[in-house]
Amino acid sequence: MTWAGPAPRSRAGCTGRCGLVPGGISTEITAAHAARVLAQVIPSDAARQARRELAAGLLEDLRRADERLRGVTTKLTGAAQAAGATPTEIFGAGPVIAATVIGEVADVSRFAGQDGFAA
Repeated sequence: MTWAGPAPRSRAGCTGRCGLVPGGISTEITAAHAARVLAQVIPSDAARQARRELAAGLLEDLRRADERLRGVTTKLTGAAQAAGATPTEIFGAGPVIAATVIGEVADVSRFAGQDGFAA
């Protein structure tokens, strides 16, 4: 089996689409959904048992990735608030975008005005 995508969450999210469940799972899978699917799988041979074990390992990867993502989001939200910035008030701009903008801009006073900043 090969996994597409470099991110652990992408690989782990593949749990239900990698031949373990007949027909696969067409939607993005969450850790809770993957755990429910795995609980229902009763392997009938060694190959299916091996796939189930791999999927269980990927489920743990998915849970760790989700935990790390929550931690990063919390830190970035705190950093944006500490900087007194409000980019998260823009629709679609979350903590990651806010932290990126704050990091790139550094000090907004270096721009002559709104137009210079926007450019």
